[in-house]
Amino acid sequence: MKSHKVLDKKDYAIAFDKLAPDVAVQVLSTVLYTLDICYGWKGERLRKFLEEFKGVNDIMDDKTRGFDHDDNYSYIKHKYGIDVKKSIEFESKRKKVRE
Repeated sequence: MKSHKVLDKKDYAIAFDKLAPDVAVQVLSTVLYTLDICYGWKGERLRKFLEEFKGVNDIMDDKTRGFDHDDNYSYIKHKYGIDVKKSIEFESKRKKVRE
């Protein structure tokens, strides 16, 4: 039976830095796809959205401005009553391995 390694902070940071860009690309691509398919947004409008998204994200990443990405979640939840965490369900895709 294999045991799972608990990552220390350094290993976690390395893993995060490797995975985060791929996850961000997948999520943002899904957002752009949804805007295209469901709302009819096309090339120029999608590009403009992407530019604005990057600008807001750059502001959020600027620690001197006092923003936190959790602020986005709280803003949407309190202003519109949309709980993004509850609206996205993550199911474990792990299958039991027979020994």
